[in-house]
Amino acid sequence: MPESPAPAPEQPKEEPSGVGLLLNKLRCYLDLRNPRQLCEDLGKEVEETRHPFKSPEGPMFAEMKFESADPQKRIVELEAYVGKLKDKAPGVKTVATMIDALPEDQYSPVEKEWLKKFSLAVSKIESDGHYACLGPRINKPGKEHDQTRALGRYQIMPREWLKWSDAWLGGHIPAPDPAAQEYFAFKQFMKNYDELKKTYPDSLYFRFYAMATRWSGGSITEMVKGKPVPLMHEEVDYAGKILRAMGLKPTRDERAIQIRAEAEFMARKGPVRATERLAGKAGHLAKRGWKAAKRWLKD
Repeated sequence: MPESPAPAPEQPKEEPSGVGLLLNKLRCYLDLRNPRQLCEDLGKEVEETRHPFKSPEGPMFAEMKFESADPQKRIVELEAYVGKLKDKAPGVKTVATMIDALPEDQYSPVEKEWLKKFSLAVSKIESDGHYACLGPRINKPGKEHDQTRALGRYQIMPREWLKWSDAWLGGHIPAPDPAAQEYFAFKQFMKNYDELKKTYPDSLYFRFYAMATRWSGGSITEMVKGKPVPLMHEEVDYAGKILRAMGLKPTRDERAIQIRAEAEFMARKGPVRATERLAGKAGHLAKRGWKAAKRWLKD
């Protein structure tokens, strides 16, 4: 009598994943007739598909979900996202908090204090500390930021947001939530500070003046006796405004060196450019009032 064939070994069941797992949950909840639980759990699954990711330092960010691949349309989407935020975000990890955590063997307590004052001054002057702030639309045909609006508490330009995502988050573009705004501002502040600390090792005033001009969108340097001196970016002294808010004043020598550097810069540019620059400064002072103008001249 022929032997009956041995039963085939049972194959291990594959654990469902992805869509299969969701379908299994759906069947389970339908069998149990529990629609509320079904909606809650499926909502969690959908939320998880936003792909949160970690920065190298640890904070988690939600990735920005764009509807378009067109760079200009993505900029509009970033602006719209910021416009829907709340102005304040209690409990968010701010630039000042991240500065406090910097290693003391690299940054002295005095440096940390001035860095915190700088971040607070920028946020106050740029947006009065509001995360939902959108700057006026820039109208400078042919320039990089034409037809865009600065974003959030520190008024970061949308194209910079996309560049910094590549530089610090490996191409992941975070939604411009308060936490991401603080993180990007911190990273750029510290990058600029570390570079300028080498350029101006003996002058906190010049160091932060140059940091402020960089944040305003440019940097002008004039060499005086072989040493670099930071100057106003364009005609409006944005950097001076930031440093006054910080309470950081130049010494008499620093002010004298800066005035000499400004004179040499204008002489090199020629009379037309010098006149334009002085006229712009005069107009800026006139708007601030006679007392402010006298104070500037006295300094």
